[in-house]
Amino acid sequence: MSKWELDGGAGSPFAVFRYLCHSATESDTKAFMRIYFQIPIAGTEQQRPEVRQRQAAPPRKHRELDVLKDLKLRQCPVVPTLLAYKEGKQGNDGVVPDGYITYVVWDKVPGKSLNQDQFWDIKSGPLREAVRAKFRDVWEELRRYGWEPGMPGLENIIYDEVTETMHIAGFRLSAPLDPEHKFTDMTFVDWGLAIPPNNADWEKDSTKWAW
Repeated sequence: MSKWELDGGAGSPFAVFRYLCHSATESDTKAFMRIYFQIPIAGTEQQRPEVRQRQAAPPRKHRELDVLKDLKLRQCPVVPTLLAYKEGKQGNDGVVPDGYITYVVWDKVPGKSLNQDQFWDIKSGPLREAVRAKFRDVWEELRRYGWEPGMPGLENIIYDEVTETMHIAGFRLSAPLDPEHKFTDMTFVDWGLAIPPNNADWEKDSTKWAW
């Protein structure tokens, strides 16, 4: 981000990393950790620490943390649970000394994210039927809590074939979900669970979609 963009109100520049980690006391207990942290304005990365320190800004609001806190507070059962978070400042050796750094840790739930190749494999018909049936119930539950991933897709659906459990993940880009919104076949399309033909008026006849 340039100084011109910063002065225009874009907010302080930041970077994001995600890690798979485990408990220090129980190595079998896995979790994901995302780190948001302020980075220097473009062109100042190699300047002295005291120069970069003058760019230090208060923490940006990252919706993911707010959403996961809200979902945990209301005990939403169909999303990974927020385990911990911390908002602090970078040390003197940080890329922006005294710049903000935020840690967000959530549970690694059983199962794997769905992917295009597996889900739409010609042999995966039974899997698709099971996933869609379960997804509808999970989506209806999620709707009660008012949030969904901002760009929903197969990768946001975590499904365990053994236990037939499902969770919705991917709230870094979150969007409000109207509790009054009704589930339709278009919901399957939005999440990549059905593929309509590439022609006009495709939404009028779902029997011609790929299921």
